[in-house]
Amino acid sequence: MVAEITWSVAKGMRYVAFTWTQQTEGDSSTEMLISRLSYSGVWVIGGVIALGVLGLDLGAMLGTLGLTSVAIGFGLKDMLSNYISGMILLAARPFGINDQVVIADYEGTITQIQLRAITMRTYNGRLVYIPNQEVFQVSIINNTASPRRRSSLMGGIDYDENISQAKQVISQSLAKLR
Repeated sequence: MVAEITWSVAKGMRYVAFTWTQQTEGDSSTEMLISRLSYSGVWVIGGVIALGVLGLDLGAMLGTLGLTSVAIGFGLKDMLSNYISGMILLAARPFGINDQVVIADYEGTITQIQLRAITMRTYNGRLVYIPNQEVFQVSIINNTASPRRRSSLMGGIDYDENISQAKQVISQSLAKLR
């Protein structure tokens, strides 16, 4: 009976969370994250209630769960760190899919944002998976966020050429770009 109630409440909560995030967020990754977290949260609460109905001591069970979760947390520290960093990145949104970014030593286009890693296609065609913990710890340059950027270009002319004429040709070329 408790399992059926938990299942229906979890399903309803997932639907409510998914529709709410569709209206407010507009990002499919965030929608899936929030709906899955709410669904799982209801199942955890329902499981604790079901075990309490069966007559298990909730205090002892929660103490055991606490010790077990600490041991599991130490064992899965890096994986959990990637997931938590992924949640923070999805919430903060420093970049989106198809944004051109520089993350650490990699520069390219974001193709996928997951809870565990970012997938980027570099400009030379390589596919790079960067763990979210690493993304979270370095500076991110989002080139797509600014439609106009400054570029520097070094050029030279021969010593025998006319500098005034070279300046005029460069100025005319730059005027055509604007």
